Amino acid sequence: MLAMAVAVLTACGESVNPAPSHDLAEPWQAVPFDLDATTLAAAVDGCRPYANSQVLPPLAMFDARGANTVIVAFAQGGDTASCTVVRDEAGRFSMTTGNTHVPSGEPLVGSRELRPRDNGPTVAAGVGEATFFLGIAGPEIAAVEIVIPSGNRVKASLANGWFAAWWPGRPKNQSNLTINGYDALGVLVASEPCADIDCRR
Repeated sequence: MLAMAVAVLTACGESVNPAPSHDLAEPWQAVPFDLDATTLAAAVDGCRPYANSQVLPPLAMFDARGANTVIVAFAQGGDTASCTVVRDEAGRFSMTTGNTHVPSGEPLVGSRELRPRDNGPTVAAGVGEATFFLGIAGPEIAAVEIVIPSGNRVKASLANGWFAAWWPGRPKNQSNLTINGYDALGVLVASEPCADIDCRR
């Protein structure tokens, strides 16, 4: 079932990630990259501890940017499940953290809206403590970046109306984050400081 979901995402999913020209073992980088189908399937398979206890929504997107670490997100309607998986020297993926969200009476996302869904600490391979961010993007949002407390900008992966990113270190104050959304022409159409929106898990 998970392998089929990977095939569907690879063939049909709308993603802003570039072509798979990187190795997941590269150091962490601020711009995400794509994964070959075999590596992606193995990363998704690493989330099976979640599947053992619940039925996962369909695969929605993933975020890969090096350090042998991948964020995998499953979503259907407003229900989401996400996990961080890391790859060991033998090529096996295992889950370090996982999160779920079931909304109650949540309104539909606006066409130019960015809506955080989940964020918090996670663990990345070779990096240790890290921070992940998962959210929903309106249909007019073509690119998302997160300005982290250091002032650096992290480009989020974006696919099927969902965006995600992770970076080394854990911000002491999540309200220092700013999420920017751009349309297809590269025009800034949404900018949300974390203090104004729900950035808590």
